[in-house]
Amino acid sequence: MGELLLLRMNLKSIKSGDKIEITVIPEELTGDLLRLGISIGDEVICISSIPGGPVILQQELLELALGEKFAKQIECRLVENQ
Repeated sequence: MGELLLLRMNLKSIKSGDKIEITVIPEELTGDLLRLGISIGDEVICISSIPGGPVILQQELLELALGEKFAKQIECRLVENQ
C-alpha cells in the first residue's frame, strides 16, 4: 500500500504538447546541454517529436532540436500533457 510507481521515460517517448521535467542526463551530454541552457530539473515543452528524427523542445524563449540518438538517452517525467 502507498507505493509510488514512477514510469521511466525518455525524450523520444513524449509527444507534442507534453510538459516534462528533465530527470537524467548522461554525463557525456551534460556539458553540451548546460551550454545550451538545459539541465536536470528543468521543465520544458515538447514542440514536436518526429518518428525517426529529432525532438524539438521549448524552454521559455529557447527552442532546441535534439537528434533521436541523444533524445533516447535523456530521461524525463511527465508534468502535464495536452
